[in-house]
Amino acid sequence: MNNLKIAFIIFACLIFSKMNGQDLIQHKWKERIIIVQTTEGVTPIFERQISEFMEAKEEFAERKLVLYKVVDDKYSIFDYQDEKKSTDWIKTADNLSKLDAFRVILIGLDSEVKLGQTEFLSRTELFELIDSMSMRKAEIKEKNKVKN
Repeated sequence: MNNLKIAFIIFACLIFSKMNGQDLIQHKWKERIIIVQTTEGVTPIFERQISEFMEAKEEFAERKLVLYKVVDDKYSIFDYQDEKKSTDWIKTADNLSKLDAFRVILIGLDSEVKLGQTEFLSRTELFELIDSMSMRKAEIKEKNKVKN
């Protein structure tokens, strides 16, 4: 298990080094980052994954998620909390073709890699994972206090 976690951290560092580091560091303690990456152009699994996530804008905003779509040597950002902060495609310095053909990565509020996989990730699975995290539990508890 530790080897798998180390591999995902290395992968995330490779992706982050290709993107503008300022884009990523600005999210620490503010938003969670979900990265959907492909090195083979826009593939059916990539399109399906993006559609899955875009159909749950309200739930993603509630969980403070920002989506990074990475295709070959470019990326775009979709901010579910404030769509005005979203970007068009931005070119990276290098092509990422040496990486896996498809990958989904979740980065927590603390900037730690929480999940990395090469298969489709359903909203339900993602929400269950996030909702089980201690920081998210605290957010829910605080939200419930405000309601009552």
